[in-house]
Amino acid sequence: MNPSINITKCLLLFTLGSLITASSILSAKEYTLTEYEIRWAGSMPAKTHEGLLSLASLQADISDSGKVNSLSAVVDMSSINVTDLKGDDRDTLTEHLKSDDFFHVEKYPVATFELQEHKDNQLHGTITIREVSKDISIPVRVSGDPNRGWMLVGDFEYNRKKFGVDYQNSGFLGLFNAAKSKLIRDAIDVSISLTLTPETAQQ
Repeated sequence: MNPSINITKCLLLFTLGSLITASSILSAKEYTLTEYEIRWAGSMPAKTHEGLLSLASLQADISDSGKVNSLSAVVDMSSINVTDLKGDDRDTLTEHLKSDDFFHVEKYPVATFELQEHKDNQLHGTITIREVSKDISIPVRVSGDPNRGWMLVGDFEYNRKKFGVDYQNSGFLGLFNAAKSKLIRDAIDVSISLTLTPETAQQ
C-alpha cells in the first residue's frame, strides 16, 4: 500500500482519502507516509490463515532521536481480509471473521492502540478490541533519521479470548461452537510496519 498522505513531525494524522496538516506548529517537518502494512495471522493445528488490515487514522509524535513520544492508531476492522485463500473459501472466512463470532465489525467497527510510553525498545500502551481494553507492550524497531525519514516495525500477539474474539457459545450450538473454538490457537499474531519519508525527499 502506498498512500500519499501529508504528515507533520509533531502530528501524523491520516484518514483514508483525506489530507490533514498541523500548520500551527511552526517548527514541524512534513513527512509522507509512503508505505504501511498491518498483517495478522491465526492458526489451527493443521493450518494457518493470514490477511491484512487498514488504518482508519493515525497520530504520532516522533522526536529527532527516533523516540516515539505519542502514538494513537485506529484500525478499520471492516477492512479485514484473508490473503492465503482464494474464491469462495476466502470470502467465507472473511465474512466469518467479520461476524459476531469474531470481530463483529458491524457493532465494533474499529480497534485502537494508545501509546503510554516508548521505553526499552517497546511501545507500552493500551489496545482496545470489541470495546475491551488491555495493556500491551509491543517490541518495536525504529530506524532512520529526520532527514531520510523513519521506519517503525513491530511484531506482537494478543489473546483473542480476552477481547471476546471467540465463537459465541449460546443457544443449542453452544457446545459445538465451544469445541470448534478449542481448535483455534488463542494467540493472534500481528506485524506492523510504517515508512515515513520527508516531504522534501519526494520532490
